[in-house]
Amino acid sequence: NELSVQLDDLENRRHVPGGQRKKIDAGKVSQLAHEIRQQGFFDLQESYRGLATNVWDQWDLSVTIGRQTGRVRVLNTVGPDTFRRLRDLLEEFSRNELGLAALALTPEKLLEMAEASALLARSLYDQRRVKNENLALAIRSLREAEWYLETIEPKPEFYADVVALLEESERELEAIYEDHMFQAERAIRLRDWQEAALHLRSICEKIPERADERHTNARRRLIDVERHLKGGK
Repeated sequence: NELSVQLDDLENRRHVPGGQRKKIDAGKVSQLAHEIRQQGFFDLQESYRGLATNVWDQWDLSVTIGRQTGRVRVLNTVGPDTFRRLRDLLEEFSRNELGLAALALTPEKLLEMAEASALLARSLYDQRRVKNENLALAIRSLREAEWYLETIEPKPEFYADVVALLEESERELEAIYEDHMFQAERAIRLRDWQEAALHLRSICEKIPERADERHTNARRRLIDVERHLKGGK
């Protein structure tokens, strides 16, 4: 129940190294196996060949489910609809499970989107003291740019700037979090609930993503501090 995908697309300059090893829910695997059988993969011929002799365009697909194994090779032809549907099924499953949805876009479009995200990130980073959430939003835009470029080879010149600014931004945000949390802890020990609430609210504003553990931790502490502010025990 593990998934790994390797892609080397010389024509479109796309590359996925194939080092992933993602555990897949057994129910999803069973459903995929059922759909493969329903598509009729094991009823296909072993080989489909076109007449062209001066090209080499091949699809080679092997599937093993339990003790049943099938292999189909399609050379210099489009192949049967069943093969195409199954190929699309497997590619879609892989993109969704490994977060490789960007493979559905052209390299030109990915470069365009990555550059736009990088420019937005730089603007947000430069204005990080204007609004509390700007640094976190810059980090999100940088991660988007990095994700768009994940399968692109060679990487564009601005990729190095994206990686460097992302590392710098993440270090800065972590330092801000640690400082505010230290000040909040100190205030809590001194029973200065107003001061503690101020620092905990700052963390929630500067790290607005609720899925972030730092936001969750600060929010949980803030609820307790606000209980003291309201006169609760």
